[in-house]
Amino acid sequence: MARKLQIQPSKTKAAHIDGAQFGYGLKEVDLSPERFAGLFCNGRTGRVHEWLNDELPVPPWVPALLAAMMTPEAKARAIATAEHLIAAGSADGTSGEKSG
Repeated sequence: MARKLQIQPSKTKAAHIDGAQFGYGLKEVDLSPERFAGLFCNGRTGRVHEWLNDELPVPPWVPALLAAMMTPEAKARAIATAEHLIAAGSADGTSGEKSG
């Protein structure tokens, strides 16, 4: 069973989580790996799965984002912001890659 997402507050260094904690965090905020990738990783589902499988370390911004999305209002704001940025990138032709 995956360990619960636990982020210790620190003023001096970023939190690090493993793939199992990342998976738990995605479940806690009710996002699939594919949806998370589409919103926050330029559509790179392969990269998200590498994090989940501990093939690559989960970047420190990921646990910070997951922790910030623990309330429905914050999750809605984060998703709306990501969708706005994606739309703006699509409108000016700078949308990102879809693999990797």
